[in-house]
Amino acid sequence: MKDNKHSDNLNFSEYKYIAIGMLIVVATIYLAFNTTDNTSSNQIASWGAVGDFFGGILNPTFALLGLFALLATIKLQTIELRHSSKALENSHEELKLTREESKKATTALQQQSKSIKLQNFENTFFKMLDLHSEITKSFHLQKNIQHIKSSINDIPIQFHYNNKGKVYKEAIVELDRTLNRLLINFNTLKNYQSVDNIEDVPKNFINQIDNTNELYIVFYKEFQQYLSHYFRNIYQILKFISKTKGINKKFYTNIFRSQISEPELRLLFYNVSSVMGRDKALPLLVECEFLEHLPYDANINRKDVKLYIKKALELGYKPSKVFGQSEWNDGSREWEVICKELTQEVLVEITEHNPTECVDNSLE
Repeated sequence: MKDNKHSDNLNFSEYKYIAIGMLIVVATIYLAFNTTDNTSSNQIASWGAVGDFFGGILNPTFALLGLFALLATIKLQTIELRHSSKALENSHEELKLTREESKKATTALQQQSKSIKLQNFENTFFKMLDLHSEITKSFHLQKNIQHIKSSINDIPIQFHYNNKGKVYKEAIVELDRTLNRLLINFNTLKNYQSVDNIEDVPKNFINQIDNTNELYIVFYKEFQQYLSHYFRNIYQILKFISKTKGINKKFYTNIFRSQISEPELRLLFYNVSSVMGRDKALPLLVECEFLEHLPYDANINRKDVKLYIKKALELGYKPSKVFGQSEWNDGSREWEVICKELTQEVLVEITEHNPTECVDNSLE
C-alpha cells in the first residue's frame, strides 16, 4: 500500500503543472467572453485577438518545452549509455577475472596431473630398482669347480674356472673375471690384456679363434640362468625411462647407473656389443650414455672396442656417445679420442673387405 501511494504522489506531481496551465487557459477564455461586447462582429474580432494572443504565447512556449524535453531526453540517454558502458566494463572485468581463475585452475590441474604422473613413475621406477637389487643378490655360483666346453667353427673350447661358491657381488666379479679369462685364452692373443698389436706377439701365442662375439655367446649360454634375467631387467628399466614423457631422463638413468658396479658395466658392454643385446639394449644405452663410468683399462682390449664400434656404426649411432664424457682411469685420454681412432681403423677394415660398402663418416 505504501508503494502504491508513493506511486500516486509521483503521478500527481508530474501532471499538476499541466492542470494549472489548463485552468489558466480556461480562466483567460472566460474573462475574455465576459469583458467584451457580445455582438457578432465584436465577438469574432475578440476571438481572433484571443487566438493570436494564445498563438503568440503558446507556440514559443511549447517549442521551448519541446527543446527542454529533447535536452532532458538526450541527458537521460547519456546517463543510460554511461551506466550501460560501466556495466559492460564491469562485465568485462568479471569475465577477465573468470578467465584468469579458469586459467589458474587449469594450470593447477595440469600441475597436479603432472605431479601424480611423476609420483606414479617414481613409485614404479624405484620398485624396479628394488627388483634389480634382488636379482643381483640372487646370484649364487653354486659349484666350486666348473668348466666351459664348446666349439667355434669346429675349434674345440675347453676352459676351467673356479668360482668357490661365490654369491652376490663376489659372484658378479667372478663372472667378469671368467669372461675376461675366456677372451684372453681363446681370442687371437693369449697376452690379450697387455698387447694391442698382433705383430708384436710371438706366433705361438696366436690362437685360431678371432671372434669376441662368438666367445661371449659361449660364455652367455654357460651362465644364462643368471645373465638372461639380469640383462632383461636392465633393458626394461631403461625402456621404461626412455618411453616416459615429461621427466628428466638423464637424472633417473644416473640414479640407476649408480647402482651398477664396474664389473657389471663390463658385462653389459660385452652384452650390447654382441648379437645378444645390440638390437634392443644398445640404442637405450646410447641414448642415456649409460657406460659413462666404464673405464678403458686392461680388462677391455682395443679389438673389443672395435667390435662395439662396428655394431654402433651398423646401427647408425655415434660410437663415443654411449661413454659420455668419461675418461680413462689415469685421466689422460677420453673415450672420445679412443673411439675416433678406432673408428678410422674400422672404416678402413670395412672398405678393405667390402669396397662397395659405404659408412657415414659423420658418425665418427
